[in-house]
Amino acid sequence: MSKLQEIIDSHSKLRDYCDDFWKRIFDKFPEEFVCAAGCSTCCELQSVNVLEAFVIADYCCTQNNLSGRTLIPSPLGGACPFLADNRCRIYPVRPLICRTHGLLLKSREFSDRVALSCPFNFATVDHAAIDDADMLDIDAVTTGLAKLNAAFCMLLGDVKKAKERIALSDLASGKTGRSWFAV
Repeated sequence: MSKLQEIIDSHSKLRDYCDDFWKRIFDKFPEEFVCAAGCSTCCELQSVNVLEAFVIADYCCTQNNLSGRTLIPSPLGGACPFLADNRCRIYPVRPLICRTHGLLLKSREFSDRVALSCPFNFATVDHAAIDDADMLDIDAVTTGLAKLNAAFCMLLGDVKKAKERIALSDLASGKTGRSWFAV
């Protein structure tokens, strides 16, 4: 297996972890979630790291619904350029931050025990009564992503790129495509 494939597979496992965590918490607290298909309140992301940009560019190049044409950026001010009719056009490869929206988050960086990632979810439950195991450790997710991104950038031959952010509008317009990454 190539180093590139190992990194992509590890990123996929991290995505699966976030999705599985989200599903577990949704199943445990269904009445606390307002999130549903068609809700795009949190869809304001404007940039991603180099690894996630590569994953999105690869998806756009290989999907019939996105391949060979320039995507029209979302007309909504501040909305993600991949948002159309309140639906994500890159949902299978959406960034990790998108996969964690709606959850209760914990971090060493937070002054409070828990942070809400959606102002509408968990509105009726006492946050002090929530078990730590039901809060996503966003530090672990972020650290895992940062390490995979650094490994990917080393594979590209420039570890300094690990600090770069790629505009989603550049990915949506085709300005930054898979060939930009030269792997």
